[in-house]
Amino acid sequence: MSSKFNRAYILRVETGDNEFVEIKPPFTLEFNIQRNNLASSNTANFVIYNLNTANRSKIYKDIYDVGTFRAVQLFAGYAEKTGDLLPRVFNGNIKRAFSHRQGPDFRTEIECYDGQISNSTSDIAITLPASINTKDIIEAIAKNLKDVGGVTVGKKFTDISSRSTALMGNPSEILSQLTGGKSYIDSGNLYALDKSEVVIGDIRLINVDNGLLGTPKKQETMIEIEMLFEPRIKPSQLIELQSSTEPRFNGYYKVTGIIHRGTISGAVCGEARTNLTMIQQKVTDVVYDKATNEYRATVV
Repeated sequence: MSSKFNRAYILRVETGDNEFVEIKPPFTLEFNIQRNNLASSNTANFVIYNLNTANRSKIYKDIYDVGTFRAVQLFAGYAEKTGDLLPRVFNGNIKRAFSHRQGPDFRTEIECYDGQISNSTSDIAITLPASINTKDIIEAIAKNLKDVGGVTVGKKFTDISSRSTALMGNPSEILSQLTGGKSYIDSGNLYALDKSEVVIGDIRLINVDNGLLGTPKKQETMIEIEMLFEPRIKPSQLIELQSSTEPRFNGYYKVTGIIHRGTISGAVCGEARTNLTMIQQKVTDVVYDKATNEYRATVV
C-alpha cells in the first residue's frame, strides 16, 4: 500500500521587487495545476484561507496589469519531519490575485500561468552566425526569454545552418517552426524534445503500492490514470505502469499531461489527486534533463 501521508506545502508569492510572502500549513491551500508538453501555457489556481490583513493586501494583482510580472512557486509533497525536501510542483507568474470574504472565511485567490510571457507578450530580434546547429539556436533564443531559466534540448535537433540566421518576432512561433511544434515551457524551463525522446524523473513506476487508484482508461491513443497526489512527475517523463485490474495496459509510457488537484491543510481534511495522460512509448531515447537540477525546498 502507498505510504503517502503528512502532506505539506510551501507557497511563495512575489509581492514586490524580490520580496515574497511564504505561506505554509496550518493555512488551508486548495490547488488545481495543469502541466503538459504542449505549446499552450501551463496554468495553476490557488486558494488560501484566512491569511492576515497584511498578507491579503500584499497578494494582489489586477488582471489588466499586463506589464507587471510577479513570480509564484509551489513546493508540495509529503514530509515526515523538519528538514524534508518538497518537490517544486509549479513555477510561474501571477495572472490575477485578490481576496474576498465568503461566509466566515477570507479567501485569497491566485490565478497563474507558466511561460505566458514568452508565448504571447515578448518579441526577439537576434542574428546568429553560420555553421551552428538547431540546438544552439534554440538555446540562444532561450537566453532572450524573461521567464525561462534552464534549457533541455533533445538529440534530434542537429541540422546545421550554412549561413547566418536572423530571428525576429514571437519566440514561441519561432521555436515551433524550428522544432516542428515540439517545444514547450514547463516550470519556467524550455524543453525541445522529439516525440521519441523522454526524460527521467524521481518516480519511474506507478502501481497500487505507490498510489495508483482505480483502473486505467483508454482514450483514443492515450491512457488516463488517477493516483494519489504525486508531485515528482513531470511532462515528457518516462513511466512504467503496472495495473493489476487492467494488465493489458501495462508497459512504458511518456507523460503528456498532468493535473494536480486537492487540498493541503493543517486544519481540515481533504483529498489530493494526480491525473496523468500518457502515450505508450515503445522506442525511447533518454535525454538528460539539465533544466531541473534544483527544484526543491526544505520543510521548516
